[in-house]
Amino acid sequence: MKKIPRIQEIWIIAKNGLHIASSKIKIDKKEIEIDEDMFSGFIAAINVFTFEIGLNKCRVLETKSSKLCFSHYSDLDLTFVAKSTKNIDNSEILSYLEIIKSKIVQKYKKIIKNWEGSVSDFKGISKYIDIEKDKKNWI
Repeated sequence: MKKIPRIQEIWIIAKNGLHIASSKIKIDKKEIEIDEDMFSGFIAAINVFTFEIGLNKCRVLETKSSKLCFSHYSDLDLTFVAKSTKNIDNSEILSYLEIIKSKIVQKYKKIIKNWEGSVSDFKGISKYIDIEKDKKNWI
């Protein structure tokens, strides 16, 4: 039986919907590629919509077999998103996202505060996600 990764993908998204970084664990060769910019815009729209209707920020979005967990960093207007199988406990995923968020904010805080929209400012950011992924044994 094929071992399914506990966390399959992670995205970091700016408030304006720009895709800053992502990391993916390959499951099989038939992996579906999504447009990261479109996905980031979708997540930003969810955040705006839920706030506009008084629901605050979205924390979890579930489908039949998967879910997306959201961790927000308000000071810098970033959203960290993790895709996982539905059976993983939300608190476990959110705890992992907090670790990722802490590492990235520590390293990139000055860049993010003065950011003018160039994604190239974040070259190498995915390595922080990958390092933590390996430390936590998410597969």
